Amino acid sequence: MAGVQSRSTIVKEPISPILTKNLKHIHKLRHIFTTLQVSAGTDKQK
Repeated sequence: MAGVQSRSTIVKEPISPILTKNLKHIHKLRHIFTTLQVSAGTDKQK
């Protein structure tokens, strides 16, 4: 059982920073997408 526990902790460690990076990246993409939608909306109004 000890070997299994150590393996799970090893797996958890590298994944968490990758997840946080992905979340930041997704947030940036969403921000770019919303700004594009807003600019498209203003173009249509003209």
